[in-house]
Amino acid sequence: MRISKPPEERKKEIVKAAMELFMTKGYKNTTISDITKKLKISHGLLYYHFKSKEQVLAEGIILNNKRLIEELNFPDLFGGDLSANKKINILMETVFRYISNDLDLIKNSKKFNGSIFIDKVQFKTLDIIIKKLTEFIIQGNEEGNYNCKYPKECAEIIIYGLQRKFYNALEEDPNIENLTLVEYYMHNRQMFLDIFVNMIGARDTKDLFEFNEENIMKNDL
Repeated sequence: MRISKPPEERKKEIVKAAMELFMTKGYKNTTISDITKKLKISHGLLYYHFKSKEQVLAEGIILNNKRLIEELNFPDLFGGDLSANKKINILMETVFRYISNDLDLIKNSKKFNGSIFIDKVQFKTLDIIIKKLTEFIIQGNEEGNYNCKYPKECAEIIIYGLQRKFYNALEEDPNIENLTLVEYYMHNRQMFLDIFVNMIGARDTKDLFEFNEENIMKNDL
């Protein structure tokens, strides 16, 4: 006998199972049958909550973004007497950990590449990231390590630029099809660091973009 669950609980259960399969089998290779078998539910029940596999993915990305926002707003994440460099490093490492899964899934779903829907989903999250980065650039100015006249504008260019750089690379560089976002970043770390340092006028670059690859690769689904 199937256990009846509240709609929201059932939806989250479906999304969690689907995202786990997307990450292990790949989005393209995961079928609706794979998801229903994993949960031991009927196709009808899944389609009652979601119209398609693409909609399940979209809901997963929404939930992932909500978790990222919650973590970025957690007071202890940037607590203590940390320098601006260290705070930016924590910020970017945390962001990469969450969005790498999103972008790696999106790049394998052609229907979502350049999607206005996904852009809207990510807009709120990017806004939070930009506000945090702006705050830390201002701190770096006050510490005397940065010389950035327009902190907010630089933060916007950096964050939106990183996002678009990856999307553009998908179109222009055939080799990136075999790379995750994290691997792509690691291959181009020095370029990103040089751009960042030049934009904010950083004198000391210690702790900037010194990510722990294992931490980024953690999957909290």
